[in-house]
Amino acid sequence: MMTAPFLFMKKPQFWLLILFLLSGAALRFYRLDHQELRGDEAFSWNYAVNKTGPLHIVDTIIREGDPQPPLHYWLLQSWTRILGDNEWALRSLSATLSVFLIALMYAVGTRWFNARVGLFAAGITVIHPYQIWLAQDVRNMYILATGFSLLALYQLPKLSKTGDRTWWRYVGFSLLGLFSHYYSGFGLAAHLALILLTLNNKARRKAWFTANLVIALVLLPWLLTILPVFLGGQLADPTKISLISYLETALLQFVSGPPTGMWTGLGLFCGWLLLTVNGVQRAAPQHRNKLFMLLPWFGLTLVSVYAVTRARATLNSFYLMVSFPAFYLLVAFGITKLKRPALQWLAASVIVITSGMTLYNHYFVDAWSKTQGLRQVSQIIEAERSPNDIVITNIPDPVQVYYLRNIGIPRSLLPQRDVFTTEQVSATIDNLNPYFDNVWLIPARAAKWDTDGLVENTLNASYLRNADFNFQTARLQRFAIQPAKDPQFIPLNYALEDGVTLTGAYVAVNGIADTEIVSPSQWVRVSLIWEATQPPSTDYQVFVHAKAADGFVVAQHDGVPSQAQRPTTSWEANAQILDVHEFQLPAGLSTPTLEISIGMYDPASGTRLQIEALGTDQVSVKTFTVEQP
Repeated sequence: MMTAPFLFMKKPQFWLLILFLLSGAALRFYRLDHQELRGDEAFSWNYAVNKTGPLHIVDTIIREGDPQPPLHYWLLQSWTRILGDNEWALRSLSATLSVFLIALMYAVGTRWFNARVGLFAAGITVIHPYQIWLAQDVRNMYILATGFSLLALYQLPKLSKTGDRTWWRYVGFSLLGLFSHYYSGFGLAAHLALILLTLNNKARRKAWFTANLVIALVLLPWLLTILPVFLGGQLADPTKISLISYLETALLQFVSGPPTGMWTGLGLFCGWLLLTVNGVQRAAPQHRNKLFMLLPWFGLTLVSVYAVTRARATLNSFYLMVSFPAFYLLVAFGITKLKRPALQWLAASVIVITSGMTLYNHYFVDAWSKTQGLRQVSQIIEAERSPNDIVITNIPDPVQVYYLRNIGIPRSLLPQRDVFTTEQVSATIDNLNPYFDNVWLIPARAAKWDTDGLVENTLNASYLRNADFNFQTARLQRFAIQPAKDPQFIPLNYALEDGVTLTGAYVAVNGIADTEIVSPSQWVRVSLIWEATQPPSTDYQVFVHAKAADGFVVAQHDGVPSQAQRPTTSWEANAQILDVHEFQLPAGLSTPTLEISIGMYDPASGTRLQIEALGTDQVSVKTFTVEQP
């Protein structure tokens, strides 16, 4: 019975386990929604919220070849229908399930070894950074697979004959583990080591082999359905990750958690090895065989995950999650076999201190955060959007979909497929003109999807960029399709020689147009709108000068219009030409004022075009006050 380890607990052990459970819950729910969702979390949200039911989820997994089995999607779907789909609600299922792992680790450690090992293993589970990381992740498959692996492991020592309650529980928990995550099968394979080493009774061996035969037969229809899809997709994209990189990513992070440094992880890994060796050396014969089952459990998982990367170009140290019980039990047993209690306390203190340092990074240090800034992106769009705006995303990122789900304006993916042409993107962007006032873009890069930033470059060449926001790792841009409607647009309508007209200008400093003050080292972006009554006779160049109060040019940008893409002789009559010039002000800028002047000249002779209404060769479009830092 699963309750046996708890029924016979001594009072100090009971209250210590209660303390572990309460501490574990506090660590798992603390700042649960502080960080934004990562990509895979939003992917699970999409399955849970946008699928009509369990069968729809199964159909999508089969059709799309999703590498994960359906159980965690089903649970998350039911959970969100009760609690909603905000970040706290989405993650709270994993956090709740993770608390039960603490009790399961105690139960398994006690049954396999003794109560002291069980308590140490439970204590490690409470505070280990990777458990907190997984508990605060929407992808509850990792918690489920670990939990069901523990439940199956708990049944194993009592597995005696085919068909009894323990046998059926072993079969059931093993299947639930496999339908949570396929890698839980590594734990089942490692059980064979214990069967061969300790269960000399033929009836027990028969019970185990029969149980695994039933598991395989039940799983077979699903495997026959999903494997062909895997082989053509998920398992047909190999990577060339080196063994050293793999060990650094998978092993060291597994030992100490993602928000840690390599040397900390390496030190903890060496400490784990020493404790494991000490435990094996000092173990009694009946325990040594059990320890030898735990070692291949961890080793088989480590080797198998690396082997899978040779066919699948995706690596995440989460994939080692099913061997967490082996890791914790080995470490806990090694601690209990240290000669002196002071050494045991020292080992436990090192685990607590290093875990605390890593958890501090997880909770408070932005460098280790999953947050990109997409919450702020959605808030900006909601606050500043107009009814005729549209949001464009240039990669199929489920996190962007999640944070933009309630913005209240149309949203479109461009390009819509991973195979596209420049002409297709340009035509789509050109067709926005009659329907929208502004285009919001979250520029990003993704493998095999707009890797060169074609969408961003095309928008920059087509429409006036009148806002540019930078957050943690996310960027938000806004483009005005009709520049004259922007309140910061400066109408000019000055006619130059050769039929050229400077229609207007838009000047932004570090992405902000609504400012009258500049500072040294800031970036100035000047967007110009030109027209011509007829194609000019010469390929002129544009100059944009930033002049000090005494008229000295302190910064400038000269060039063929539109980043050399629209020479003036190619202009069509009465067509508007967007021309952008950007430069950085000098660090030693000391003038009290700064004037932005525009003009056009013949690069062959250096002769500037005259502006008839002004009787000069340049237009002053804006003057700034210079603020010294």
